[in-house]
Amino acid sequence: MAGPVLVAVGVSVLLLVVFLSKLKPFATRPKLTCPRDHDMFAGGTETAATALNWAMAQLVQSPRVMAKAQDEDKLKEFRPERFENNNINFKGTDFESGRRICTGITQGLVSIEVILATLLYHFDWKLPTGTKPKDVDMSDAPRIVSTKRTRLFVHPVTRIPPNSD
Repeated sequence: MAGPVLVAVGVSVLLLVVFLSKLKPFATRPKLTCPRDHDMFAGGTETAATALNWAMAQLVQSPRVMAKAQDEDKLKEFRPERFENNNINFKGTDFESGRRICTGITQGLVSIEVILATLLYHFDWKLPTGTKPKDVDMSDAPRIVSTKRTRLFVHPVTRIPPNSD
């Protein structure tokens, strides 16, 4: 299966080891009969990996935006000037009406934000030699989940070593 590829040092291997260790107790049990049960894990990670792949492709295409995101180090500090002259409505919504969409969307978005922030914080991402940002193919493949037609290949260069904070 050719899916999006993002490799961070040790993260994908650890995730695979943990997942496989959780499967071992189920090896002697009868097989599940509902096909949806088999696709649950892959379905949840496919969309997150796809979103991360598109985000990294956009950031690699825009080095100035990537540098700005990496230089933002005071996110918890209250600085209202960040929101001035911005056409995004920050007034909020009516909380009494309840959730009308997927209840897991917040968790999915937060996990994507945390992973992307970690990748940007610890690494500079370089394109292979001879590739320019404008050369990154941004076309999508005709599938249910809109994946990139071509894989994104980037080289991580350590910026801030993991576990150094």
